[in-house]
Amino acid sequence: MKFVFTLNMGSFKNQPVQQIIGEIEGVKNLETLNEVLNEQDFITVMQYYHDKDLKRWCSKGEVILNTAHIGKVMVYRDPV
Repeated sequence: MKFVFTLNMGSFKNQPVQQIIGEIEGVKNLETLNEVLNEQDFITVMQYYHDKDLKRWCSKGEVILNTAHIGKVMVYRDPV
């Protein structure tokens, strides 16, 4: 399941927050994700972006997130 992580830190485009779309191995819902976030200071997330030309998801590789900087998480829903 893909999640949108909103981080309380600046982005490369000088925006005040940064968003990452990613998955965590074994996490299938928000309740489980909440448990993981409350148990760990850092989490490893497989980061993705949607390639509009190829019309598919592409991996950007793993990234480690500091859970103290996560301000909001929601389930990613593909646009209709």
